[in-house]
Amino acid sequence: MGFFYIDGAPGSSSSPLYWYVSYATIFDITETDGYVKSISNALSVANSKLTQAQVDARVVAGVPAWARASAKPTYAYTEITGRITKVSELTNDSGYQTSSQVNTIINGKGFATTSALNSGLAGKADSSDVSPRWHFSENVQRRSGYYKIKINSTASWMLAFTVRIYASYRTRDILICGYNYPETKSWHDPRAIYKSGEADTSVIFGKDGNNDLWVAIPANDYTGLGIFDVTNGYAQISIAKSLFTITYVTSLSGTVVSNQALSRPVSPADRSSLQTSINAKLNSSDFTFGKIGG
Repeated sequence: MGFFYIDGAPGSSSSPLYWYVSYATIFDITETDGYVKSISNALSVANSKLTQAQVDARVVAGVPAWARASAKPTYAYTEITGRITKVSELTNDSGYQTSSQVNTIINGKGFATTSALNSGLAGKADSSDVSPRWHFSENVQRRSGYYKIKINSTASWMLAFTVRIYASYRTRDILICGYNYPETKSWHDPRAIYKSGEADTSVIFGKDGNNDLWVAIPANDYTGLGIFDVTNGYAQISIAKSLFTITYVTSLSGTVVSNQALSRPVSPADRSSLQTSINAKLNSSDFTFGKIGG
């Protein structure tokens, strides 16, 4: 400890003299003093506990190990490096095949690659190689009118296609076929074949002008109508999206060429009912076998 006097007038009872005292603690760090070591060790333990406390806090908070950079920079660097290595292994560093190598192998085996398939299918939706689909629907109750299917080609063609109708909670499929005959400039031998369904219906064939042909089906409630499985005959046309136009009309314009009534096909339930009726008749007492001839 030491003290020193500040320059000034001598002190008196009315104006005392003030002394300033100073002190300091000095350690000789060049000596291996046990007290100095204990302080150093205490600081090291405190720093270790503080670091662990930071790590524990991140674990409790749900922070993944690789993200705890401030607490464990070496571990985080190792973790990130490991992830990069795994990504590298997924390419070719550890024997995996790259996409280009896979394509080369596929080509060598005679199979088409993805790019070749995409190139081969480009534009096919509007060509005769792949038949597109046409669809029409409306959320309306219909008690009259027709769904008119206009065939937008006045060229000479032989054509067959399937019309699927969903209406009044029932469905039916009708096969349409015919010939746009150049000699008569109209339908030649048009046919409507009832493939499946639960109610009788009809199909009307007509034209709005020379070789300007259409097909119509009676409208019904909440109808969806689709055209698919379009097939060319000998006289062919391009099966493109523009081939058909489907609209609802209140009445039919032009000339009706053929109005064909279609009875619903016999269903499995119909066959079962008919068989039951025949069996009952065969087993009844009023059924007798008669002799035919003399």
